[in-house]
Amino acid sequence: MSFNEPFDPFMDHLGIRVVESSPGTVVMTITPGPEHLNLGGIVHGGLLSTLMDSATGWALHTTLPAGSTPPHLAVSYRFLSMAHPATELTATATVLKTGTTIGHVHVEIHDTSNRLIATGETTHAIVALPPR
Repeated sequence: MSFNEPFDPFMDHLGIRVVESSPGTVVMTITPGPEHLNLGGIVHGGLLSTLMDSATGWALHTTLPAGSTPPHLAVSYRFLSMAHPATELTATATVLKTGTTIGHVHVEIHDTSNRLIATGETTHAIVALPPR
């Protein structure tokens, strides 16, 4: 699997794109449309959470040996500003620490005006993939 152009069906369905990937970091973008809004007409927190979830898992995955995967154990997200439709959002995730069984990642989402929309940290287990 290439980390520069991976296939993740859920990310593909939502329109999340990987624009940069290197060991320990990933940058993802999405341009929210009408289908990503809540009743108030702003970007749904669930989409922001999914973007952060995808970015943190991906960043940690870039540091793992083949045959491993990093399911989330705990997340802490803070929503600081409203995100608006048709405004591209960029999530940047950076691995803080990779151990043999646990990893920690930091993530931030900014809009095109460089406003900080959300930030968070995640903790992941590092486990062997089950045989297919």
